Formats: sequence, structure tokens, C-alpha cells
Amino acid sequence: MNSTKERHSFSNSILAKLRGPRIFGGEKLSARDTTTVVHAELLYVCLVRDVCVRCGVDYSRTHAFAAELKGCDVKVLLKALDVIASLLQQDVVANEDQRGVEQWKTVLAEQGLLVTPINTLLGLVKPIWRRWRYERDTEAWAACYQVARFLKKLSLRDVAELSSVALAGWRETEDNTRITTDTFPEKEVIDRWFPRKKLWKIIQGFAPRHGNGAVAEKSNLHRGHVDTISEKYEVMTFTEEQSRILRRFGLSDIETYLNVKVVADNGPCIVVFVPKSWKTYRTISMEPAGTMFLQQGFVAGLESRIRAMCRGRSRRFRYWNISDYYSMNSEQRNRDAALLGSIDGAIATVDLSAASDSVLWELVSILFCDSALWPFLCATRTEYAVIPKGTCGSKKDTIVQQRKFAPMGSRFCFPVETIIFAAVVEAIRLAHDGEYDDPFWMDDFAVFGDDICLPSELVPELVARLKELGFKVNVDKSFFEDAGTSSNHFRESCGDECLNGHIVTPTMIGRKFSGLLKPTDCTFKPWEKFPYDPATISQLITMANEYNSFPTVRAVITKNLITDCKLPIYWDTEGLIGLKCIDSEPVLRPLRVDYEQDVFEHFGYMMIQQPTFEGMVKESLGSARLFDVLRATRQRGRLLYPEDRVDMRMAPYQDPEVVFTWVVLEHKFIPR
Repeated sequence: MNSTKERHSFSNSILAKLRGPRIFGGEKLSARDTTTVVHAELLYVCLVRDVCVRCGVDYSRTHAFAAELKGCDVKVLLKALDVIASLLQQDVVANEDQRGVEQWKTVLAEQGLLVTPINTLLGLVKPIWRRWRYERDTEAWAACYQVARFLKKLSLRDVAELSSVALAGWRETEDNTRITTDTFPEKEVIDRWFPRKKLWKIIQGFAPRHGNGAVAEKSNLHRGHVDTISEKYEVMTFTEEQSRILRRFGLSDIETYLNVKVVADNGPCIVVFVPKSWKTYRTISMEPAGTMFLQQGFVAGLESRIRAMCRGRSRRFRYWNISDYYSMNSEQRNRDAALLGSIDGAIATVDLSAASDSVLWELVSILFCDSALWPFLCATRTEYAVIPKGTCGSKKDTIVQQRKFAPMGSRFCFPVETIIFAAVVEAIRLAHDGEYDDPFWMDDFAVFGDDICLPSELVPELVARLKELGFKVNVDKSFFEDAGTSSNHFRESCGDECLNGHIVTPTMIGRKFSGLLKPTDCTFKPWEKFPYDPATISQLITMANEYNSFPTVRAVITKNLITDCKLPIYWDTEGLIGLKCIDSEPVLRPLRVDYEQDVFEHFGYMMIQQPTFEGMVKESLGSARLFDVLRATRQRGRLLYPEDRVDMRMAPYQDPEVVFTWVVLEHKFIPR
């Protein structure tokens, strides 16, 4: 089964077997959650088939597997896959010989999870697992792990149980986090990194702006919260303390120029839930617009200061610079450390549970009170949070005085927790009297948010110190066995999972996946309303690119985009080459369009040539390469507001013999 036609035939037959209602924990799922599950299971069965083909094992039972999925409780299925993934991680670092699939069945049966489709799935992967067990084939282990992890981040929108779990976890962390120590060597480290006398260097990089997310203020245009840039400027206010800070540091022109009203209090932040996984939602907050505007500015100054700390300094001061071995903007140092740690076990990877919600304001007050960051942390912290009525059945708003410094959603949340954990690790390193001062050892330390990498022998000391400061280590995602305890080493940090020097990170379905697109009769003329959510299209294109090594999964997505929905995206006949959508390259996300009619104007249509491989598209007079279009728009004059940008969306050029598209450039501006 190698042709696209055969793959489409396979996926169509699987989809026919999967259609129907679904239950989660004994409760019937809503229509949209059912669609999400059915399409996710379709991709999953296709992935299992691709894994079997790649490993050269029989996949004939995939049809039976699909039929059995229809009658299986979704929660039981996902729990069983989670247990299998945990068994894979446990077995790979165990001293004794790895357990076989039959032992897995025993563990699953004890927990009531050995349902029919799981039994069939284990039969499919058993020959693959045997290669790891007897031949230590890392690719075989990675294939089994891929099958176990694909649905890990599947998110359901209408399951009340998930909201209750998220809210209960948020309240538990808020109520039970405690500091159990009176000594804070980390304070000396932070004071050295950010001395009060260098405060002006942070002010130099001050660059306020509005973010992309919604804010706490209610919108006058619709029933939800303000989420457009123009409205954020309209509703933005500064508190009296924020106004004093701006005047103190010579920044009051911003307040005057934007005509921002000064009030006694900006109000509380709003607690909301966003998709995380099938187990629970992630709890974040919507900050007041003015507070978030200033947070963005001060964090920009902080990050500018950190980048500058490693420039113009001699090597002898290397270990005094946070930027030399702790990264604020890049996960790569952590990923490199995890890969090294998986070779011999010398480097451990440690992850925390609910780290953001565990950073107490009491702790921040102790550690940062004499640092250059203190005035900005005080001025932009939101003390109260509101849990809106209707959350988990509540009949009224609940106001909570937060013990935490800042929830996820605050722009200061991530950098402050990174600095705290970096200071903890630095204090431990310094306590060993120069043992880790050699530059060779410095590569073993890395911190990005709550992902920590450090020498394995220091883990007990780190865990004990984190517990004293009120943090809890996530034992399921922390790996720190050393070379003396196992011949195999597994490490995970910042999304990269590594085994014995090989990256074995599985491809997982996205948290925002809500199903494939429903076909429409739209002709996609430039003047017609676009019938699909551009973010969904962008996500599906990204998935198609990520699943390049799973041809059947990729074929399902490309068929949905091109054949079923007739979207104007050029791909070759095999669905292997197309207009890519890569997060790190936003210019290659042409289908993401903002429909804020009050903040854009069309400044022209032009025909561009799709970026494809040589020989696939002929040159034509009057066409412009995408690169040239982007270069011209980048060099244009910009408005004062930092949110000013150019977005694009694609529409077809009505000539079937010429592979061109129209591109609409949308010039963002803020009318005042």
C-alpha cells in the first residue's frame, strides 16, 4: 500500500468504521467532542498502520482495531495508552531485563484497562517491542513509544469533569504551597545578576506593546472579553502606582501620548481554562489591558539586559552572567543537555508540577526585594483573581486574593520562575566550592522555565531545596538515574525526549486539534467570506508537515484540505510537497488572517508564485516571487504602534493551467 490512492481508500474504510457516538468516563460526548475524537482516532489508526509498515510487521489487524475503538470508552483508552507509555519509560531504565507485552497486559488488567482494542493494539506492536527487548533496537522502542504517546494531548472542550479537575488543582496549589526555610542563598545570586544600580539598563530596553491574547476588560463590540488591538488601546488604564513608576523613570510620555486614564485599581485578572490534555485543562488568567501592556514593556527591557550581560565581559566573569548558561528565549540548551544526559546518565532532567502557580509572592518578595526588578514586579502584579460565574456550576463570581506571584497569562510569570530556578541551581553549584567551575561542567547546567538540567549527583540536593521553597518535583517527567544504575538512559526536557543518545520524541496530536475540516461549496473568490477558521487551516498544514514520516496520516490531512475542501494550497499529486507552515517562520503562514475590520485596510492584490521545487511551476510574466513580496513589505515604512504588521491570506487565481494564487496584504493600523 504505497500509492496515495490506496492510502485514501484505507483511510475512508477506517473512517466508516469509526463514525458514531462516543462516551468519556461513562458520559456521552457532545457533538463537537465526538467529531474531535473520531477524527483523532482516524489519524491514530493510520499512524499505527504507518508504524507497522515502517517496522515491517503485519498490520492486517488495524481494521479490527478501528472497529473495536468505536465501542470503547475514550477515557479508558487514553488511560491505557498512558500506562503503556509509563511502562515503556520504566522498563528502559530498569536493572532487570525488560518486561514483555504479556507483563504489560497483567499490569493493565489489574487496573481494569485491558479492553479489547488495547489487547489488539498490543498484538500489533509485540513484534516491534521484541526487537528492543532482545536486540536493543532504539528505533523499535521509539516506534512503540510513538504509538503510546500520539493521543497524549488530545483535548475535549465540553467535559465538565476536566474543568473541575483543573479548578481543584488550582485551589489546592493556592492553599497548600508553603515555604519551610529561613535561609535564602538564592537572593545573593539574584542581587548579583540584577543589582539595583543597573536598573537604568532595564529601562533602556523598555518597549511596551499589547499581546495577542484576550484581556480582563469586557468588550463593547461583543459579549466576550476584549481581544482586538484597537479595543485594548481604548480600554487600557494605568493604576496610580504604575503612573508613578512611569514618571519616576522618565516614561510618562507614553501615558500622555496614548491618553491613558489613571485609576486607583485596574481590577482583578480573570481565571480561564484552555486545552492541555485529555486529563485536565490548563488554568491561566486574563490580565487587565494596561497591566499587560506595561508587563510586555518591562520584560522586553529585562530580556534586553540579559542578552547584553554576556557582551563586553571578559571570560573571568563568565560564571556571573545568567545569560551564559541559563536561557530565557531558547529551549535549545536544555535539549542539548538532555541529549547528552541520555548517553551516559551524567546529566539529569528535572521537571516540576504546577510550577507557575507555586511561585509565591512571599518568595518573590524575599528574593527580589533588593534587585533592579523589584519596582516593576510590584507595579505590574495583579493581587486579586476572579473565577467567573458558571465555572464548574458556580452561580456567582468568586474573588480570590492570590498567594502566588502571578499566574500563567502574566508576562512576568515565565521569566521570574526561570530566574528563581536558575538561582537555585546556581546556589547549589557555588556551594560545591568550585567543583563545577570548569567550563566543561557549565554545559551541564540549563534552565528554561521549570525544565532544569544539571549533573545527576546534584539532584537529591536540588529536590530537597525545591521542596523547602514550596515546589513539587514531577516524578513522572524527571529522569536522573546515573551510569551505575542502568545500561540505558532516558531524558526529557523542553519537549525533546532522548534515549541512549538518540532523539525519540514522538509526534503528538495538537492540543488545539478539533477535527478535520467539513467540506463546503465555497468558490473562494476574493470578495467572499472565508468559510474556515484560518488558525485551524494553519494547524492542519503544520500537522501535514510534521507527519511527513507517516504517509497515510499525511494523506488524510492533505486530502481533507485539497480534495474535500478545495483549499487553494498547491501540493504535488502525492501530497509530499506543498506550501509549508512553520511556527519559527511566520512568513510561511499565509492562511492566518485577522478579521478585525476596524484595524486593517487592504492595500493591494498581487499575484505571486507559490514556493515549490524547481520544474513544478513555470515562470510567468507579471508574477512576483513570495520572497520579493515579503521583502518589499518588510522594508515599508512602519507606524508608531508596535503591533503594526502585514498579514496575508491566499485566494485562487482563476486559471487551472497556471499554478498561481492571489495574495491579499492586510496593513494593520490603529485608528485614533
